[in-house]
Amino acid sequence: MEDISLHCSRMLSSSAVDDRLQGVRLLADLRPLRMDLYRSAFADQDWRVRKEAVRGFLSSPGVEQYSGAVIELLHDSENAGLRNSSIEILVSLGPLVVADLVAEIACPDADVRKFVIDILGEIGSPECIDGVLNALQDDDTNVLYAAVETLGKLSVARAVGPLLDLMEGADTGLRFTILEALTAIGQDVSIVRLSRYLEDRVLRRALLDCFGRIGGSEVLPYLLEGLTDPMRKVREVSLRSMAHLAKTIPSEMKAALRGAPDDLTAELINLLNAADIDRQRDAIRLAALVGGLAQAQALLPLMQEDGLRDDVIAAFRSQDECFFDQLLIEDLWSEPMTRLYLVYLAGELSHHAGRQLAIDSLGNADPQLRYVAAIALGKIGDDSAVEPLCRLLQDENPEICDAASKALELLGTTYPDELIARLESLTSATDAALRMRVVRVLGRVADHGLELTLLMALKDPDPAVRCEAIRALGRSGAGTHGEGLTLALNDEAADVRRLDAEALGRTHEQDALPALTLALEDPDPWVRAAAVRSLEAFAADQVDQQLTRMLEDQVGLVVIAALETLTRRDISRSRTCLEGALGHPDEEVVKTAVDLLVRQERRDSKSDFCAELLNHSRDKVRIYAVATIARIHGKAGLQSLEQQLRVEAEPMVRKALEDAVNDLQRSVS
Repeated sequence: MEDISLHCSRMLSSSAVDDRLQGVRLLADLRPLRMDLYRSAFADQDWRVRKEAVRGFLSSPGVEQYSGAVIELLHDSENAGLRNSSIEILVSLGPLVVADLVAEIACPDADVRKFVIDILGEIGSPECIDGVLNALQDDDTNVLYAAVETLGKLSVARAVGPLLDLMEGADTGLRFTILEALTAIGQDVSIVRLSRYLEDRVLRRALLDCFGRIGGSEVLPYLLEGLTDPMRKVREVSLRSMAHLAKTIPSEMKAALRGAPDDLTAELINLLNAADIDRQRDAIRLAALVGGLAQAQALLPLMQEDGLRDDVIAAFRSQDECFFDQLLIEDLWSEPMTRLYLVYLAGELSHHAGRQLAIDSLGNADPQLRYVAAIALGKIGDDSAVEPLCRLLQDENPEICDAASKALELLGTTYPDELIARLESLTSATDAALRMRVVRVLGRVADHGLELTLLMALKDPDPAVRCEAIRALGRSGAGTHGEGLTLALNDEAADVRRLDAEALGRTHEQDALPALTLALEDPDPWVRAAAVRSLEAFAADQVDQQLTRMLEDQVGLVVIAALETLTRRDISRSRTCLEGALGHPDEEVVKTAVDLLVRQERRDSKSDFCAELLNHSRDKVRIYAVATIARIHGKAGLQSLEQQLRVEAEPMVRKALEDAVNDLQRSVS
């Protein structure tokens, strides 16, 4: 044992850092613990040695017996590293050393008293409260700061009175610290006593911030006054504090704001244009509580800011409808941008009072206003908008026509009969784009006796109209129009045939199976892929045979559809097909097969797909497997990838493995 101790001592005295680190590691095995050698290591000039010494010391059994010796290290004023090591150890020992630390508060060394109180604050044990409270009588400024901060950290309610007393004779710096502590404690704080210090211009901002965090309705007069303070930062902190309190005491805040003088509400309007977007949001919230035409009008221009638009809408939504209604006066809506904001707001609020303004705006020369008005009327949801929106379907601007179409689709859920009465005759209009939009809208009310109309639209000369008709009929189920959908598989337009194949799959009607089987031979690969996916819902052995046959398709897109459909139908039976696809010449097919196999292993813990993929004969399969395992399994796949890295010889695969392993190791750490 003596030899080992001497060896440790020699190593710790070496000029080489690595030797000293080795000495510290040997030191951890010595019994009994050698505090003298640890003291040397704690004071080492290299932080790595000190860290290793602290770790080794704390891992030793019964180290709390040496707490007195560790506390004694705080008295060394020459070596900051030694003190820091001592502090780290004492904080880690926590409650085990609280009693010894509290006793040390009475020591004559002011620096040690400060360190001890700081450590107690980090430990957070309530057993130290009396000792720290007594430290408020200390004659050393640094000790006072430490005591105040610790009482704040511990949220000691009975410290409020002594802290307020201490504040009376404190300098400005200590007053700031006391305010922070009182804010952290947050209860039983006398706002009246604190308000005496508002005359101190340096302290005013911190006080008003404190009021917003700990106060209630009693702080509102001070915060209101702060809104008109000559110092911008004071105004902004008052605003922030009021916005915070508006969430907890909205009624009291509203009453205080509405009883405030005009100059204050005018200042609130000014703050809507603050440079800081968070302060703007605070001002928006308070402006809505103030109410009144001036506040509501001042909010409107903020709608043009993407970052504030939702806040303005929320502000209007939080108030009674009259807050918005007061804006519906001709003096305001005659101004183009204001009218645009009003119409937009009416839609977002689904506010019927703005309905007529929106309807009147459909004929405005400004295309942006017509567009916004159309969208708004769909959200407001009133039958009086059906006729003017139907007219708007013929607007010269295609985007506005689309907006009218979307609005009518929304209205159709509530007013289907009015919609059909206005639009059904337009299915024979000369304008193909109009017919397309009409069929799209009618498709939303397809269950209201429109089957014949939609079947006729399947014969429209324009393929876009036929596409919309198929979408509409597909949404309503096969019913009696299954034959019409089946015939559409012979359409000259590939998009029509593709949509038709998708629609037939959604019908789940057995009669659609022969037609879908024929669609597997379509010359367009997108149609074939759609037909393949639509076969998923049909329970028949011949379907599996057809899907297996489609694995031989010349286009990878179709093969991928077949693989995914087979897997969704029967996971266990699809494995052979997936393994066969690993040799496919299309890389996307191989990637899909790898992905599906890895996902199967995630569902079935007994399978070993990942191991087989990582040892596949094709390099590309192994590379795809690495990326897929890392993406799907995450850290759960790390061990498999590490094992494979030890045996993989191909450079490209090794590179993929190294990258994946490194990324996963970083995410784990």
